[in-house]
Amino acid sequence: MGWYGAKLQLKAFVGSDAPVAIMEDHSIRLISALSIEDAEDLAVDVGKSLEHSYQNDNGEIVDWKFISVIEVQDLCEDTLQHGTEVFSELTDIELES
Repeated sequence: MGWYGAKLQLKAFVGSDAPVAIMEDHSIRLISALSIEDAEDLAVDVGKSLEHSYQNDNGEIVDWKFISVIEVQDLCEDTLQHGTEVFSELTDIELES
């Protein structure tokens, strides 16, 4: 059993006739799984469990929908402790000449 970090994408939609996305959330969740494939499947389950609806101040229904698992990373840690890195995103930087 290992630990994985899963980056999930969710969007909030408002309106019933032609819903419009008004917000997007990228949520990073910890997943305990036997393999990265299992972690990906479990991440989908977590994402779907986050779906919910509510009525906003204007009386409109806001639907939060799970869109996708963006990425899953093996944390390479058996135990988690204070300061453990749970997700990392590297970006190339172009040097000015």
